[in-house]
Amino acid sequence: MSSFKIGDMYITESQQLRKITKISKDEEGRTRISYNSKSAKIKNRKFRHGHTLANPPLETTFQKDMGNLLSDSQKQELVNSDILEQSEL
Repeated sequence: MSSFKIGDMYITESQQLRKITKISKDEEGRTRISYNSKSAKIKNRKFRHGHTLANPPLETTFQKDMGNLLSDSQKQELVNSDILEQSEL
């Protein structure tokens, strides 16, 4: 079972925010992670699909590239900085 949860939000080394939107199994039984992303460097930017919709990354690929899980206090700092909206949490 995946250790990821829908709604988890990560930040990569390049300051990209990634929010998990769906966790599914493909036809071969592999776990796929769908996520939306946006830059943490640009205020008031909206989340967009972070990958090709027809081919979400494998869990192992997402895990390698995901960055660090944001804490509640880090998320609140991003809200206060106009990077995240309260509704995006």
